[in-house]
Amino acid sequence: MRRIVLTLSLLLFSLPLQAAETPNGDELLKAWGCRACHRVGNFGGSLANDLSQVGRRLNAIDIRLKLHPLPGQNKEALMPTYPEMPDDEVRIISTYLADLK
Repeated sequence: MRRIVLTLSLLLFSLPLQAAETPNGDELLKAWGCRACHRVGNFGGSLANDLSQVGRRLNAIDIRLKLHPLPGQNKEALMPTYPEMPDDEVRIISTYLADLK
């Protein structure tokens, strides 16, 4: 019995942990509150630009710089910057929005 428990324990702890699912761009837009001001498709606010086809005018790098601007950039912009947003989430959002055409 002890051997069975030990074997099962070893098998259980040797299984790979399931990584948390990576959120997609749309989920991150909701989580960061972007849709309070921006519309994407049929959902979102109208205070700021409609992002439904933003990829026609901005590429992923341009969008990334809106979220994480260089020092001195976007001083006059009404949109807040998100320095606390993790780089991987900025990349996901930027890529997602750049693909909207």
